[in-house]
Amino acid sequence: MANVLQPGTGPIDGDAYLPSTPDTVSWGLLPTAADRPVLTVDSGSTVCGA
Repeated sequence: MANVLQPGTGPIDGDAYLPSTPDTVSWGLLPTAADRPVLTVDSGSTVCGA
């Protein structure tokens, strides 16, 4: 049986976690300079999302 990933569960393989929510995802749009960042991290940090 295949593993099924569930958002917000299990270990976080990164320094920060960014969930996929209506506030963090823009379907069909490319980011522009006018968009607000949904997450700010230090240089060299890793981000995990689901």
